[in-house]
Amino acid sequence: MNLPRILPLLLLAPLGAAAQKLPKPPAPPGLPPPPDPVEVVRQFFKLAPPKLEALKAKAKLPDVDLPNALWVARQARLQPEAVLNARLSGLSWVEIFVKFRVPLDTVIIVDDRAHCGPYDKAWGYRHKHGRRPPRGAAAEMNLTDAEISEFIQIRATAGVYDETIEDLAARRCAGESVREIIDDEDDDEQGGNDDGQQGNHDHDHNHDHNHDREHGRGHHDQDHRDKDHRDHDNHD
Repeated sequence: MNLPRILPLLLLAPLGAAAQKLPKPPAPPGLPPPPDPVEVVRQFFKLAPPKLEALKAKAKLPDVDLPNALWVARQARLQPEAVLNARLSGLSWVEIFVKFRVPLDTVIIVDDRAHCGPYDKAWGYRHKHGRRPPRGAAAEMNLTDAEISEFIQIRATAGVYDETIEDLAARRCAGESVREIIDDEDDDEQGGNDDGQQGNHDHDHNHDHNHDREHGRGHHDQDHRDKDHRDHDNHD
């Protein structure tokens, strides 16, 4: 067997197949891992961590129920526990929105680039009824609990990372998961912080250099004045 000729083929053959499945590298040492979606929701609603843990223990499906409960609570000026109690009674989230008089129009996201799942439903609804739909028309969208949570999660992610909800909706329909979007935004934010720190370092270095240069120039001017003064005295 001619190993020198076969070995390169053995090494290269699995590379193309495996390259697409390589896991994302871990965060560099010293940087925290990206937050999970529920943590992003906590930050958006400015919820204390102990409060979040108490609500998670009360919710049936934290990933779905927490964003929805916090949104309804904010819109209706209620405690999130009261909203979760309605959920525990067996109501769907569409029914809970109706119960607490929170229009679904407050949560949907409509963008011409976003045509998938709930975004497509919202687009069709908005283009049919405009911004002043008749009462009860939102039921036509037939949104599931998870689809309502999708809208709120994207709104929370956009708010935390200073993006537009429309851009993030378009990215969702282009195939990115919520977690991938959060990971990407967190990477950009960490990179921006690093650049900012480097920029501050460069600024401080340039400031010190200019200060030294100005300080040196001051000494030079003073030395020159002292020399002129001595020459004048000697002349006298």
